[in-house]
Amino acid sequence: MSDLQDMMLEHNPFVGIFRQAQEILQEQSEDNHLHVCLTYKAHTDPHHYNLPTCDEIAVILPGDGTPEGDKHDIILCRKGGGLKRISECHPTYSPLHYVLLFPKGELGWHWDIPLREGHGRAANADDPDESNRTVSQINYYAYHLFPREGEYSTILLGGKLLQEYIVDSWAGAEQRCLNWAKANQKKLRAELYTGIVDAFANDSSDPRQIGQRIILPATFQGSSRDMRTNMQKSLAIAREMGTSDVFLTLTGNADWSEVKEALYPGQTSSDWPDLVTRVFEQKKKFLLHLIVKEGILGKTIAHVYTIEFQKCGLPHMHLLIWFAPEHKIRTPEDVDCLISAEFPDKETQPHLYELVKKFMTHGPCGPAYPNAPCMVNGQCSKHFPKPFQASTTLSSDGYPSYRRRDDGRKHDIRGAQLDNQWVVPHVALLLLLFVCHINVELTFGVRGIKYIHKYIYKGHDRTTMEFGKSPDEIKQYLDARYVGAYEAVWRLMRHEIHHQDPAVVDLSIHLPEEQMVLFNDEALPEEVMEKATSSKSKFMAYFETNATDITAHEHLYINFPKHYTWQASQRKWKARQRGTAIGHLHFVPPTAGERFYLRMLLMVVKGSKSFMELRTYQGFEYQTFKAACLAWGLLEADSEWMQCLQEAAGIQTGSQLRWLFVTILNFSTPSNAGALWNQFKVHICDDLEHQLRTKHGIPEPTEEQVYDFGLFLCDKILQQAGKSLVLILDMPQVVGQWEQITGNCLIAQQRAYDPHAEREMAEEYLAKLGQTQCRPAGCL
Repeated sequence: MSDLQDMMLEHNPFVGIFRQAQEILQEQSEDNHLHVCLTYKAHTDPHHYNLPTCDEIAVILPGDGTPEGDKHDIILCRKGGGLKRISECHPTYSPLHYVLLFPKGELGWHWDIPLREGHGRAANADDPDESNRTVSQINYYAYHLFPREGEYSTILLGGKLLQEYIVDSWAGAEQRCLNWAKANQKKLRAELYTGIVDAFANDSSDPRQIGQRIILPATFQGSSRDMRTNMQKSLAIAREMGTSDVFLTLTGNADWSEVKEALYPGQTSSDWPDLVTRVFEQKKKFLLHLIVKEGILGKTIAHVYTIEFQKCGLPHMHLLIWFAPEHKIRTPEDVDCLISAEFPDKETQPHLYELVKKFMTHGPCGPAYPNAPCMVNGQCSKHFPKPFQASTTLSSDGYPSYRRRDDGRKHDIRGAQLDNQWVVPHVALLLLLFVCHINVELTFGVRGIKYIHKYIYKGHDRTTMEFGKSPDEIKQYLDARYVGAYEAVWRLMRHEIHHQDPAVVDLSIHLPEEQMVLFNDEALPEEVMEKATSSKSKFMAYFETNATDITAHEHLYINFPKHYTWQASQRKWKARQRGTAIGHLHFVPPTAGERFYLRMLLMVVKGSKSFMELRTYQGFEYQTFKAACLAWGLLEADSEWMQCLQEAAGIQTGSQLRWLFVTILNFSTPSNAGALWNQFKVHICDDLEHQLRTKHGIPEPTEEQVYDFGLFLCDKILQQAGKSLVLILDMPQVVGQWEQITGNCLIAQQRAYDPHAEREMAEEYLAKLGQTQCRPAGCL
């Protein structure tokens, strides 16, 4: 340590100027030490707020990742006295914070690092530093994470310090991008065309007083708006293609041969997270090539994927695949040809057998392993062990029950004897090729497929930080975003977080003269007015195309992207020459009034050249879109509510559907509300079986209980508006005592107690006890 200090004093110019952290900490008393830990709160979403399961360095970012986040507060103590505050973008920040990585005080990134000639600009609209002349912050960090011949990199030999440097670098670069978005987009405002016209009708209004500000664009990768948009696009593919056929999860392997061969002597894979990340990216590309291009599982017509990290360190990909009709899996024999949920023969397939043992077995878990990560309320949340199955069976409303034969064989897995009940479904060929955890599930029978889409686009990992100055103090909690080293590297390298194929095109929908207009609040009033006058939405261009191209009359607006491409610079549709795309027309609730009926007409009327023509039926122009819907017969016998709920059922969650259903009851007068409930209760309650099982202590809820609980929740929403289901005569009424059950989950768990099943379990475990263990058990 003294040699290291001497070297720093000799070669690092900052050591003689600023005090070291060690000196400051030695002067402080124990009472000033801050105790910090991550904690999990039972009421939070376990998919977001689960605790880390690996040993890694991560950055905790307060807030939700929007521009409102605070800057780093970095204060330096001079040796002669006095304080100095610097920004994380200051070139001395890296050598001052990471002294061992920059032993000679080499400066870090700054705004004026010149870009070499011949190095083109990497397009990234969200990076404020991108230019043809200087190196951006993200490019600077990405450059230093690559080894180069003839260069000695102290950074890549930093171990855990490298992890800290990576997450800190990404956090600084990300916050700079967010701050840039906030500083620059505050000048961008949005308003309806009519609002601009009204504002300038009588006077020269100030553009800064018109419309609303646009802060964070939906295209900002990783933002919550970005995730929601991509989930809706994924659901648009499902609407067009039907239920997906395969749900595949690929997890990185820190022991891949490509990783181990590239490590420096004495290093482990955790010491070099960017290496694992880059190998995973190549594996991901190869897997997509095999599945999409080569059709190794069958001919595919669509796929979507997202990359996640989930506090378990290594990256993993969730991939949904749609097969062509002629390649769809329809029989148990088809399933068995593709997927296995059994151990292979150890003698004839020794390599595959070892891979299944290492990567494709769950557990051990259960009552004997209460601390296993999958254990929730004393049960495995993944429902292992699975029952033995002599043959595969297909279900119309769930995953297949894969063949798991009871062959009497036991296998030593992580200190436990496991059999086929513990094998995770997989494709043997993919396991041999990729040598990692690669779970493959068939989803063509999953009724709640939209929840898989919701799951893979759930957004950032989050955590709750508990902190206080001493263990005895009242603790304080901070809700924050969690980003580990692997995720930080992934984002620094600008690898894709999500992808859909085919492309999905968002289609605007608005009433006459209510198209959205974007303008700069520093523009002159006449410039704003000119922009508003010349504004043209995709919807208005659709009318123009119908007026000039007779072949366009064959297509509904929502199907337009299949046959035409949107030319953003010219604001017009052009006949498609190749490929295809899917249209996504945003859902409009019944409370939107005329816009709701406008959308209803667009789903049935083709070839309209104007709003007036869209309101016209059999030569007569109606004054409102609702009147036109009546003329078309779209509002007879609650058909508008049926169409509304039918469309929403494919893209909205059960919770959203319950609010929509109550909205229809509350603000409309359906002629037969009970019939609407009976027709759509499967969708309205499609998340409640899981909720009753996991949150309210009912392990096997019946169908009647699920629907009754759904009525109870709808009634609760109605009561917020001062109404009740009792007042709706043709609606079924709540039967169960759900107020008591949902009010205390412990009571619900005790009511769900099965004495017979518990007795059988006790006898089973007693039979496994040794002779010396039986004596104390008998006394108990």
